[in-house]
Amino acid sequence: MMNTSYSELILADRENRYNRLMALSSSFKLTILSARINYPGQNKLTDQSLLAFVELKNTIFKHFESCVYHEVRSGLDGCSLILILDENSKTVKRTAIDIEESHKIGRLFDIDIINEYGEVVSRQDLNQIPRSCILCENEAQTCVVLKSHSLTEVIVKTNHLIESF
Repeated sequence: MMNTSYSELILADRENRYNRLMALSSSFKLTILSARINYPGQNKLTDQSLLAFVELKNTIFKHFESCVYHEVRSGLDGCSLILILDENSKTVKRTAIDIEESHKIGRLFDIDIINEYGEVVSRQDLNQIPRSCILCENEAQTCVVLKSHSLTEVIVKTNHLIESF
């Protein structure tokens, strides 16, 4: 039996989700919305992350009415919501960015959009600035790469944000 680390299992779950998104893209040829919670650490299925996911799911369904298919997935990488939408992908991405920036816990929402050709629509595609770190004003990805903050700091801040909501 192969000895697989927990991190490798999380990565395998992410790859499975990505493969599912690509299969749906190929089948539907419409805009895909994939939403999950940015929750730090290896345990992505905490009480707090599940509470935040329910809010994310409810918020998504309030904003997108042209859903032709949806599914909820749960794995070691956390819960995710997938919607197939009969809407313009850039319009959907603009709405997703608005949700991420205006909702009280939107900073924790990770809403990805894939266009009808199977390509990710990024913030940069819409001339939007990258997301900032939950703890400081730097670009989030920079802080992750440089490990600017301890995992404990990020988890405490994330849980406080969810619990104060």
